Amino acid sequence: MAQNIKTIKYFHRKFVQEEQTAPEDVKEAFATFAEGGDTMSAGQLREFVDKVQCQPQYTVEECERIMETFLRSRRDESDNDENNKKKKKGGDGDGNDNGGCCFTLEEFFQFLYFDEFNAPLSPEV
Repeated sequence: MAQNIKTIKYFHRKFVQEEQTAPEDVKEAFATFAEGGDTMSAGQLREFVDKVQCQPQYTVEECERIMETFLRSRRDESDNDENNKKKKKGGDGDGNDNGGCCFTLEEFFQFLYFDEFNAPLSPEV
């Protein structure tokens, strides 16, 4: 995504923002807990939360609810973006919903760094 910024009066400078990708340690954790698969289930997320984040009190059902809420919020944001684009193009704004309760690597990475869903749960160190 390029961003034009006007500098001085007549010169334009174009800055390119690169898409963030998951670092190696996140990729390794995802591969380990997703058991080499392309998606991570609620049960696998629960194992990650228990073993890596030391939060054993979460159940599979709670992890599933958290995943559904996170995925729904992402879908709502992308639907709003797509609806705005389609309105400009004259589309109807209908979007296909894949549904399901699994994280891809990208979703897992975003989940880990999104404070609303994965903030520190205990102030104790």
